[in-house]
Amino acid sequence: SALGRNMNVRGVTDEDGAFAIVGVEAGSYTLSVQSPEGHGEAGPYTVQGGAVRDGVRIQLRPGARVAGRVLTRRGAPVEGAAVRLHQEGSRAGLANLPADPELTVNSSSDGTFEIRNVPDGAYNLMAVHSNFAPTQPTPVTVARGVAQTGLRLVLEQGGAIAVTVQGEGGPIPGVRAHIAGVVSGDQGTTGEDGRYVAEELTPGRYTVHVYDTEAGPGGLARHQVASVQAGQTTEVAFHLREGAPVRGQLASVPGDMTMVMLRRPGGPDVANMDFLGNDMDAVIDMMEHMAGQASVDGDGSFEMPDVEPGSYILEVFEIRRDGGEPYQVPLLQQPVEVGTDPLELELQLR
Repeated sequence: SALGRNMNVRGVTDEDGAFAIVGVEAGSYTLSVQSPEGHGEAGPYTVQGGAVRDGVRIQLRPGARVAGRVLTRRGAPVEGAAVRLHQEGSRAGLANLPADPELTVNSSSDGTFEIRNVPDGAYNLMAVHSNFAPTQPTPVTVARGVAQTGLRLVLEQGGAIAVTVQGEGGPIPGVRAHIAGVVSGDQGTTGEDGRYVAEELTPGRYTVHVYDTEAGPGGLARHQVASVQAGQTTEVAFHLREGAPVRGQLASVPGDMTMVMLRRPGGPDVANMDFLGNDMDAVIDMMEHMAGQASVDGDGSFEMPDVEPGSYILEVFEIRRDGGEPYQVPLLQQPVEVGTDPLELELQLR
C-alpha cells in the first residue's frame, strides 16, 4: 500500500513479486508491504502528476510472534475467541472496529493463540467471544522482531446499561441512545416504555448519549457518564424537555467552525479537552462535566435547546486545522446561571 497525507492506495504483487499501484495522485508517499513471508517499508517517494515512478525495491524482513492464552476469570481455557491486534491510538470502541485479518487468530481448545509475522510497532491486544464481554486492551510493543509471549487475556461476564427516558408526559419512545466506552459500546432506540438496554458491555466507564429529534438540530439532548460492573445492570435515567433553552449571539464570528460549550465547574477547560476521541478515557472525563454544546451559525447565533438548571462555565472556542489535526482555540470563558426560563446571551469575544 502507498500511504500519503490525504490518500491511501493499494496493490497486490504477482508471482514474481512485481507490483503496480495506479491512480496515485501527486504527492509524497511511503510504501509498505505485509505478507506471510514478512513485511517492509520504503520511501518516502515523491510522485509528480502524470509521471511513473518505477524501480522501487522493498526488502521484506520477518515479523515477530505474539502468543499467549485466553482464559475465563476462573482460569478455564476459552476456545474460539477472536484474538486481534489493533494499532495503538485506535482505542475508542475497539471491539467494534474492523479487524486486520493478518493480525487476527482464533484461540485453540486449550485457549492458546499465536499471531505471526507482526510488524514492529505499538498495539492493543484484545479477545472477543460471543459468550463474554470483550477483554480490556493489553498494550503490546513489538520491536526488532522480538517475540512477545506468555500473554494472558481474561474474558468475563459483561454488564449492562439500562437507559430510561422520561418527559413531562411520561416515557418517551423513539429516542436514540448511544453508549460508548474504551472497548465496547452499543446503540438503539427506546421502546414504548421509554427504555433501552445495552448488554454484554466490558466493565468500565461509558458515555451515554440520548438524541431526541424534537430537541433541535442534531437532536443531542442529554448525556451522562455511567460505570459498568460484571454481571450487573446500571440504570441511567434522563428527563428530557424539562430544561431551559440557552440562546445567544456573538458580536463577530472568527472562523468557519466556532463552538459554544457549557461545562460544570471542575472539569477540564476547552484547551485540554480531547474532541478528536483519540483517548476514550479523556473523552469520558470531558463528557462527565459537559452540559451542552452548540455550533455557531454564520450570523453569530447559537442555541442549546434543553439545558438543566445549574451553575456552569460558558466557553467559546474555534476549531482550526492549519494543515494538520484539528485543535481548539479558546476565545471566551465566563460563568453563567441557567434557571427554568430561557437564557439569552450577548457575547463579545476578546
